[in-house]
Amino acid sequence: MEVTSKIVDGIPILILEGRFDSYEVQRVSESVLQMMSEMKYLVVNLQATTFIDSSALSCLVQAMKRARLQQGDVILAAMSETVATIFELTRLNIAFTIYSTEAEAIQALQNGVMNK
Repeated sequence: MEVTSKIVDGIPILILEGRFDSYEVQRVSESVLQMMSEMKYLVVNLQATTFIDSSALSCLVQAMKRARLQQGDVILAAMSETVATIFELTRLNIAFTIYSTEAEAIQALQNGVMNK
């Protein structure tokens, strides 16, 4: 799996490409911690994520809980159809804020939560 990051208009974006499974959780967790050490919000782009397992879901839930304790959030964006199905089956689509595109997530953060 490839893990990359970028900052767009002051918003950290974590991009996950490939299989996000138990073998990748440690690396993703470290990236999340590093990016959230400076910001309360994080957008995770899952457009190129082809698979996600229970340990990966747990990693994202832990990041979300950590962010919310800091009055922030982890926003998911651009989910592939396969990953979206897994979120629906586990009902985590209710727990997370999810946007169809990375741009929509960024705009929502700029227009809403971050400006309060």
